[in-house]
Amino acid sequence: MLVACGCITPAAAPPADEPLTPYSPLHAQRGTITNPAAAADAPSVGAHLAASRGPSAEDDALLTSPKEKRTFGDWLSDHSPSKMTAKFKDMIGLGPDEQVAKDLYTQADVKFRQKEYAEAAKLYKKAGNRWPDSMLEEDAMFMRAESYFQIDKYPRTSDTYTVLMKKYNNSRHLDMVVKRRFAIARYWDSIGKDRAAMHFNFTDKTFPFWDVTGNTVAVYESIRMDDPTGPLADDATMATANAMFLKGRFEDAGYHYDLMRTEFPQSEFQAQAHLLCMESKLQSYQGPQYDDKPLRDAAKLAKTIRTQYAHQMPEEREHIAQVEKAIDAQQAERDWALGEFYDKTFHYGAAKYYYNAVLEKHPESRFAELAKTRMVAIKDKPPEPANEIEWVARQFRRTPKPKTDATPGAAPDGKPADQPALVQSNAPPGSQPQAPPAVAQQPPNSSQPQVQ
Repeated sequence: MLVACGCITPAAAPPADEPLTPYSPLHAQRGTITNPAAAADAPSVGAHLAASRGPSAEDDALLTSPKEKRTFGDWLSDHSPSKMTAKFKDMIGLGPDEQVAKDLYTQADVKFRQKEYAEAAKLYKKAGNRWPDSMLEEDAMFMRAESYFQIDKYPRTSDTYTVLMKKYNNSRHLDMVVKRRFAIARYWDSIGKDRAAMHFNFTDKTFPFWDVTGNTVAVYESIRMDDPTGPLADDATMATANAMFLKGRFEDAGYHYDLMRTEFPQSEFQAQAHLLCMESKLQSYQGPQYDDKPLRDAAKLAKTIRTQYAHQMPEEREHIAQVEKAIDAQQAERDWALGEFYDKTFHYGAAKYYYNAVLEKHPESRFAELAKTRMVAIKDKPPEPANEIEWVARQFRRTPKPKTDATPGAAPDGKPADQPALVQSNAPPGSQPQAPPAVAQQPPNSSQPQVQ
């Protein structure tokens, strides 16, 4: 069905003998980079000015400041493998040298034009190592990968492109890198899909050493991550989802189809992504005893396809109608299973709720008659089961003791009663405020009510 509707199509192998425009090294047009050692020896204008005006207060502070205390972590950083390797290369005369790097790059260009790609790759590697962290190294890494591509060493090509994009993520060679990567991934995807995941490759230089599918997906993912708005980002995402679908990894396929639907709304693969995402959700649903989120997502996707993409896939209308009926039957089975569970555990209130849901939402399903029969059987049952160990619970209950007033004249909450407020008078400032007048004590036999 999927192949018939054109959702998943095999791809052709990348052309190994594709003509490549002779590469023109950009360092020929660039100015010569200043030698760091010569620049350090040359006095600057700032140095002459500092010498003419004498030492400043900041210079005195730097001269008199105590030496910074170095830690063990600083020592480890100074003796890291990369720094020790660089020091060793300097000692044996293989350190950074721009002129040597240019010469090696020129020799590599000659070998590349003569189609001696293996020798060219070695020279490009040496040229990049002799002048690291430069545009020359970036060009050398790219041309090294191109040399591997021309002799069909696709794993090495992919690895070199990965290193290039990791170090120079804004490389000007990004467009060509994405095209080469996509061609390699499609070749692995179309030819290597029948190979076992744990198959070890010792003879074919065009395929990875093992796990062809994993390496293919990794290349697709790198295309989407390195160039998310590029022309092949949606193709790579769709290809990743299709590879997962064909391998039976439906949860991963559904995740990537969701990425396709949400991140590339203008893509030409929107209709196919919705259809295959719905199929992935249905395949990843494990039954009424598990989470129903895949089922709910599949129902939403079926409705979206029916209302928005039916004109693009008229041959799928009958299939979508069947899928919606199947989803309704599975939801009815889920409600019936929940009601039956609560029915068996004597929680008849919850059981009635789910039986009623079957009758209201799925009256045409085969579970509707079963739910109606059980509703009649438990009509007079209590909502909750009786507590058989109530007598045990009573033994641990404590009766709260009433609070008593320990202080005479205290408030009902046990706190002391508030003192009477002082009456403000019109006395001059500095005088003591007057107390309120005392209430006269009346005899017990007085007709006036007593003040408590």
